[in-house]
Amino acid sequence: MSRFFITVSILIAFAVLGSGCSPVLVVNALTPTDTYNASLDVAYGPDPRQKVDIYQPRSAPQALLRHAAYPVVVFFHGGSWNYGDRKDYKFV
Repeated sequence: MSRFFITVSILIAFAVLGSGCSPVLVVNALTPTDTYNASLDVAYGPDPRQKVDIYQPRSAPQALLRHAAYPVVVFFHGGSWNYGDRKDYKFV
């Protein structure tokens, strides 16, 4: 394990224990936002909850983004169909 990883892990642990806030909020706050482009709240149906967030890496060549050859990750957040928010899992 790298020294950087251990240091960051310790800082996250202290932040979570010391702040009393949700670990998800802490991890989201530590997630870099300059590595991706986000299209948020893209509707895929008529219901107000039928929305999706799409994240594309900034380092991906534009030629790959125009074709279906780029790998895709689909993430369904935990909870249930009635509560939970996709914005809680920005770090993924």
